[in-house]
Amino acid sequence: MRRRSTILPLVLSAAVAAGALTGCAGSGGPAEGGAAATAQQDTAGALTEEEFVDELTAAMVEAGTVSFDVDGTHVVQTIAADSFAARLTDDTGEEFYVGDGAVYVAAGESMRGYVDGDWIKADPSDPNDPMTAYMGEEFAALATLRTTLDVRFVVQVADGAMTDFEVGDIEDHNGVEVRRYEVTMDLTGFKADTLGDPAAEDIPDVQTVTYLVDEDNLLHAALNPDDADVEYTWGGQDPVTLPTEDQLVDTEMLVAWLEFYGALNDIPTP
Repeated sequence: MRRRSTILPLVLSAAVAAGALTGCAGSGGPAEGGAAATAQQDTAGALTEEEFVDELTAAMVEAGTVSFDVDGTHVVQTIAADSFAARLTDDTGEEFYVGDGAVYVAAGESMRGYVDGDWIKADPSDPNDPMTAYMGEEFAALATLRTTLDVRFVVQVADGAMTDFEVGDIEDHNGVEVRRYEVTMDLTGFKADTLGDPAAEDIPDVQTVTYLVDEDNLLHAALNPDDADVEYTWGGQDPVTLPTEDQLVDTEMLVAWLEFYGALNDIPTP
Protein backbone atom coordinates (compact mmCIF):
# COMPACT_ATOMS: atom_id res chain seq x y z
CA MET A 1 0.00 0.00 0.00
CA ARG A 2 1.75 3.19 -1.16
CA ARG A 3 0.80 5.39 1.78
CA ARG A 4 2.59 3.06 4.15
CA SER A 5 5.94 4.55 3.10
CA THR A 6 4.86 8.21 3.42
CA ILE A 7 2.25 8.53 6.14
CA LEU A 8 3.91 6.52 8.91
CA PRO A 9 7.29 8.31 9.06
CA LEU A 10 5.50 11.65 8.75
CA VAL A 11 3.15 10.96 11.65
CA LEU A 12 5.88 9.57 13.87
CA SER A 13 8.23 12.50 13.28
CA ALA A 14 5.44 15.01 13.84
CA ALA A 15 4.37 13.34 17.06
CA VAL A 16 7.81 13.30 18.59
CA ALA A 17 8.82 16.75 17.42
CA ALA A 18 5.52 18.15 18.66
CA GLY A 19 6.72 17.14 22.09
CA ALA A 20 10.04 18.92 21.44
CA LEU A 21 11.75 15.74 22.57
CA THR A 22 13.78 14.32 19.71
CA GLY A 23 17.38 15.44 19.90
CA CYS A 24 16.97 17.63 23.00
CA ALA A 25 20.34 17.86 24.66
CA GLY A 26 20.83 16.40 28.09
CA SER A 27 23.69 17.13 30.42
CA GLY A 28 24.59 13.90 32.15
CA GLY A 29 22.39 12.23 34.72
CA PRO A 30 19.56 13.65 36.84
CA ALA A 31 20.51 16.62 38.97
CA GLU A 32 21.36 15.74 42.53
CA GLY A 33 18.84 16.62 45.18
CA GLY A 34 15.83 16.66 42.86
CA ALA A 35 14.22 19.65 41.13
CA ALA A 36 14.81 23.10 42.55
CA ALA A 37 13.68 26.56 41.42
CA THR A 38 16.56 28.91 40.79
CA ALA A 39 15.99 32.47 42.02
CA GLN A 40 16.12 35.18 39.36
CA GLN A 41 15.89 38.95 39.62
CA ASP A 42 12.45 39.14 38.03
CA THR A 43 10.31 36.27 39.30
CA ALA A 44 7.22 38.16 40.48
CA GLY A 45 4.16 36.33 39.15
CA ALA A 46 6.20 33.38 37.88
CA LEU A 47 4.83 29.87 38.10
CA THR A 48 6.32 27.52 40.64
CA GLU A 49 7.51 24.03 39.84
CA GLU A 50 4.39 22.62 41.52
CA GLU A 51 2.06 24.84 39.45
CA PHE A 52 3.80 24.57 36.10
CA VAL A 53 2.21 21.50 34.50
CA ASP A 54 -1.35 22.07 35.77
CA GLU A 55 -1.45 25.78 34.91
CA LEU A 56 -0.11 25.35 31.38
CA THR A 57 -2.44 22.42 30.72
CA ALA A 58 -5.48 24.40 31.91
CA ALA A 59 -4.51 27.36 29.73
CA MET A 60 -4.26 25.11 26.66
CA VAL A 61 -7.74 23.69 27.24
CA GLU A 62 -9.18 27.18 27.70
CA ALA A 63 -7.54 28.45 24.50
CA GLY A 64 -8.95 25.50 22.55
CA THR A 65 -7.15 25.57 19.20
CA VAL A 66 -3.43 25.77 18.38
CA SER A 67 -1.27 25.48 15.26
CA PHE A 68 2.40 24.69 14.79
CA ASP A 69 4.82 23.53 12.12
CA VAL A 70 7.34 20.73 12.44
CA ASP A 71 9.50 18.90 9.90
CA GLY A 72 7.50 20.27 6.97
CA THR A 73 4.18 19.31 8.55
CA HIS A 74 1.56 21.89 9.54
CA VAL A 75 -0.53 20.82 12.52
CA VAL A 76 -3.80 22.35 13.71
CA GLN A 77 -5.20 20.90 16.90
CA THR A 78 -8.38 21.44 18.91
CA ILE A 79 -8.21 20.54 22.59
CA ALA A 80 -10.99 19.72 25.04
CA ALA A 81 -10.70 18.63 28.66
CA ASP A 82 -10.72 14.93 27.79
CA SER A 83 -10.02 14.79 24.06
CA PHE A 84 -8.23 16.34 21.11
CA ALA A 85 -8.46 16.34 17.34
CA ALA A 86 -5.57 17.18 15.02
CA ARG A 87 -5.28 17.85 11.31
CA LEU A 88 -1.83 17.35 9.80
CA THR A 89 -0.82 18.58 6.35
CA ASP A 90 2.57 17.76 4.85
CA ASP A 91 4.53 19.91 2.41
CA THR A 92 2.91 18.13 -0.56
CA GLY A 93 -0.59 18.98 0.67
CA GLU A 94 -1.35 15.44 1.81
CA GLU A 95 -3.70 15.63 4.78
CA PHE A 96 -4.72 13.30 7.56
CA TYR A 97 -6.35 13.45 10.99
CA VAL A 98 -5.73 12.05 14.44
CA GLY A 99 -8.36 11.98 17.18
CA ASP A 100 -10.54 9.75 19.35
CA GLY A 101 -7.64 7.31 19.46
CA ALA A 102 -7.79 6.81 15.69
CA VAL A 103 -5.86 7.82 12.57
CA TYR A 104 -7.77 9.00 9.49
CA VAL A 105 -6.00 8.80 6.11
CA ALA A 106 -7.48 10.01 2.82
CA ALA A 107 -8.51 7.23 0.44
CA GLY A 108 -6.28 7.23 -2.65
CA GLU A 109 -7.59 7.79 -6.14
CA SER A 110 -6.73 4.19 -7.02
CA MET A 111 -9.35 3.00 -4.52
CA ARG A 112 -12.20 5.06 -5.95
CA GLY A 113 -14.62 2.88 -7.82
CA TYR A 114 -13.74 -0.11 -5.64
CA VAL A 115 -14.78 1.21 -2.23
CA ASP A 116 -17.06 4.02 -1.09
CA GLY A 117 -15.94 6.79 1.23
CA ASP A 118 -13.23 9.45 1.37
CA TRP A 119 -11.40 8.55 4.59
CA ILE A 120 -9.86 5.40 6.00
CA LYS A 121 -10.15 5.15 9.78
CA ALA A 122 -7.96 2.85 11.84
CA ASP A 123 -7.37 2.39 15.57
CA PRO A 124 -3.68 1.44 15.97
CA SER A 125 -4.25 0.25 19.56
CA ASP A 126 -6.85 -2.35 18.51
CA PRO A 127 -5.27 -5.51 17.05
CA ASN A 128 -8.71 -6.52 15.77
CA ASP A 129 -9.12 -3.34 13.73
CA PRO A 130 -9.07 -4.51 10.08
CA MET A 131 -6.58 -1.87 8.89
CA THR A 132 -4.30 -2.25 11.91
CA ALA A 133 -4.21 -6.01 11.44
CA TYR A 134 -3.48 -5.55 7.73
CA MET A 135 -0.77 -2.91 8.16
CA GLY A 136 1.09 -4.76 10.90
CA GLU A 137 3.43 -3.74 13.72
CA GLU A 138 4.64 -0.52 12.11
CA PHE A 139 1.12 0.87 12.05
CA ALA A 140 0.31 -0.45 15.52
CA ALA A 141 3.19 1.70 16.82
CA LEU A 142 1.03 4.74 16.07
CA ALA A 143 -1.09 3.91 19.13
CA THR A 144 1.16 6.30 21.07
CA LEU A 145 -0.15 9.19 18.94
CA ARG A 146 -3.11 9.64 21.26
CA THR A 147 -0.55 10.65 23.88
CA THR A 148 2.37 12.20 22.03
CA LEU A 149 0.58 14.30 19.41
CA ASP A 150 -1.67 16.00 21.98
CA VAL A 151 0.06 19.36 22.53
CA ARG A 152 -0.52 18.99 26.28
CA PHE A 153 2.04 16.20 26.15
CA VAL A 154 4.75 18.84 25.61
CA VAL A 155 4.20 19.93 29.20
CA GLN A 156 2.74 16.85 30.85
CA VAL A 157 5.80 14.77 30.00
CA ALA A 158 7.58 16.81 32.69
CA ASP A 159 5.09 15.82 35.40
CA GLY A 160 6.98 13.75 37.94
CA ALA A 161 10.11 13.77 35.79
CA MET A 162 11.62 17.19 36.65
CA THR A 163 15.12 17.12 38.05
CA ASP A 164 15.73 20.86 37.73
CA PHE A 165 13.35 23.82 37.30
CA GLU A 166 14.73 27.28 36.60
CA VAL A 167 12.68 30.46 36.29
CA GLY A 168 14.06 33.02 33.87
CA ASP A 169 13.31 36.66 33.14
CA ILE A 170 10.52 38.13 31.03
CA GLU A 171 11.45 38.75 27.38
CA ASP A 172 9.90 39.58 24.02
CA HIS A 173 9.22 36.68 21.68
CA ASN A 174 7.76 37.56 18.27
CA GLY A 175 5.99 40.54 19.79
CA VAL A 176 4.62 38.62 22.77
CA GLU A 177 5.85 39.10 26.32
CA VAL A 178 6.86 35.70 27.67
CA ARG A 179 8.74 34.24 30.59
CA ARG A 180 11.49 31.67 30.10
CA TYR A 181 11.35 28.42 32.09
CA GLU A 182 14.17 25.90 31.76
CA VAL A 183 13.15 22.39 32.77
CA THR A 184 15.43 19.36 32.97
CA MET A 185 13.70 15.97 32.92
CA ASP A 186 14.68 12.37 33.50
CA LEU A 187 12.63 10.54 30.85
CA THR A 188 13.75 6.97 31.43
CA GLY A 189 10.46 6.07 33.15
CA PHE A 190 8.38 7.77 30.49
CA LYS A 191 10.18 6.00 27.65
CA ALA A 192 9.69 2.61 29.29
CA ASP A 193 6.04 3.12 30.28
CA THR A 194 4.57 5.20 27.43
CA LEU A 195 6.57 4.93 24.22
CA GLY A 196 6.54 1.51 22.63
CA ASP A 197 7.58 2.62 19.17
CA PRO A 198 10.96 3.24 17.50
CA ALA A 199 10.73 6.96 18.25
CA ALA A 200 11.74 6.24 21.85
CA GLU A 201 15.20 5.21 20.66
CA ASP A 202 15.86 8.78 19.50
CA ILE A 203 14.94 10.39 22.82
CA PRO A 204 17.77 10.93 25.33
CA ASP A 205 17.21 9.76 28.89
CA VAL A 206 17.84 13.23 30.29
CA GLN A 207 16.79 16.40 28.48
CA THR A 208 16.51 20.10 29.09
CA VAL A 209 13.69 21.99 27.37
CA THR A 210 13.14 25.75 27.54
CA TYR A 211 9.48 26.79 27.63
CA LEU A 212 8.42 30.33 26.67
CA VAL A 213 5.14 31.10 28.45
CA ASP A 214 2.99 34.25 28.29
CA GLU A 215 1.12 35.98 31.11
CA ASP A 216 -1.95 33.79 30.46
CA ASN A 217 0.22 30.68 30.93
CA LEU A 218 0.02 29.77 27.24
CA LEU A 219 3.04 28.04 25.76
CA HIS A 220 4.51 29.94 22.78
CA ALA A 221 7.63 27.89 22.13
CA ALA A 222 9.50 24.81 23.29
CA LEU A 223 13.21 25.20 22.60
CA ASN A 224 16.17 22.86 22.75
CA PRO A 225 19.88 23.30 21.99
CA ASP A 226 19.75 21.26 18.77
CA ASP A 227 17.40 23.70 16.99
CA ALA A 228 14.40 21.35 16.87
CA ASP A 229 12.32 24.23 18.22
CA VAL A 230 8.51 24.26 18.02
CA GLU A 231 6.52 27.52 17.92
CA TYR A 232 2.84 27.55 18.90
CA THR A 233 0.11 29.94 17.70
CA TRP A 234 -3.10 29.98 19.74
CA GLY A 235 -6.49 30.92 18.29
CA GLY A 236 -7.26 32.23 14.82
CA GLN A 237 -8.05 28.79 13.36
CA ASP A 238 -11.34 26.99 12.86
CA PRO A 239 -11.80 24.06 15.26
CA VAL A 240 -10.69 20.72 13.84
CA THR A 241 -13.55 18.39 12.94
CA LEU A 242 -12.84 14.71 12.40
CA PRO A 243 -14.31 12.89 9.37
CA THR A 244 -17.85 11.65 10.04
CA GLU A 245 -19.12 8.09 9.76
CA ASP A 246 -20.75 8.71 6.38
CA GLN A 247 -17.35 9.78 4.98
CA LEU A 248 -15.54 6.62 6.05
CA VAL A 249 -14.46 3.68 3.92
CA ASP A 250 -15.67 0.22 4.96
CA THR A 251 -12.27 -1.06 6.11
CA GLU A 252 -13.22 -4.74 6.01
CA MET A 253 -14.15 -4.34 2.36
CA LEU A 254 -11.01 -2.27 1.75
CA VAL A 255 -8.71 -4.89 3.24
CA ALA A 256 -10.39 -7.59 1.14
CA TRP A 257 -9.83 -5.45 -1.98
CA LEU A 258 -6.19 -4.77 -1.06
CA GLU A 259 -5.50 -8.46 -0.51
CA PHE A 260 -7.19 -9.37 -3.80
CA TYR A 261 -5.37 -6.61 -5.69
CA GLY A 262 -2.06 -7.61 -4.13
CA ALA A 263 -2.50 -11.26 -4.99
CA LEU A 264 -3.57 -10.42 -8.53
CA ASN A 265 -0.50 -8.26 -9.09
CA ASP A 266 1.90 -10.35 -7.04
CA ILE A 267 2.31 -7.56 -4.43
CA PRO A 268 3.22 -8.80 -0.93
CA THR A 269 0.94 -7.69 1.88
CA PRO A 270 2.47 -5.69 4.76
